[in-house]
Amino acid sequence: MDTLDRPILFRKKRLKEFRGRGRLYSWLRAHSEKIAAGMESGEYSWALICAECTRHGVVGKHGEPPTRKAASKAWQTLCRDLAVSGESPTRRLERPTPPSRFPKGWTPPIVSESEVPVPAYLRPPETALVPSPPPPPLALPERQAGDDLPEPGSMEAFLRSADKADWYLLGGKRRRRTEA
Repeated sequence: MDTLDRPILFRKKRLKEFRGRGRLYSWLRAHSEKIAAGMESGEYSWALICAECTRHGVVGKHGEPPTRKAASKAWQTLCRDLAVSGESPTRRLERPTPPSRFPKGWTPPIVSESEVPVPAYLRPPETALVPSPPPPPLALPERQAGDDLPEPGSMEAFLRSADKADWYLLGGKRRRRTEA
């Protein structure tokens, strides 16, 4: 019986290209769940899979149909690649649904602040979960008659504050301003 006379075992799928891998690898990956089940039950052989690849137009590097040895090596590579990502040919990971596929009118559920757990390392020990109100702003001390402080906003006040500037910003040296 010719390969074209047999019933089609695999439906045609769009193949996704994988960097550094050939078309045989892409075809095996697209049909990996069905191939794994058929190989486990003994229903499929590498000769049958190679015939299906040929029927779907999958060819090797030089345009020849895939061999059993090439198919089994590509399958081993596929299984190794899937194991690295935590998958297997029989069990693929669920991909999240992209927002463009959500039903029309869908809105995210509303979550109140009391339902959001606060990790223990962010809470001080023995404190309530509700934050306390902020403390009142600090008041500036009143000026007394004996102070020789310059008037706030004057050039003298600025120069005094510049003398106490951060030593790092001044190049690592504290400079004293001398009156000239």
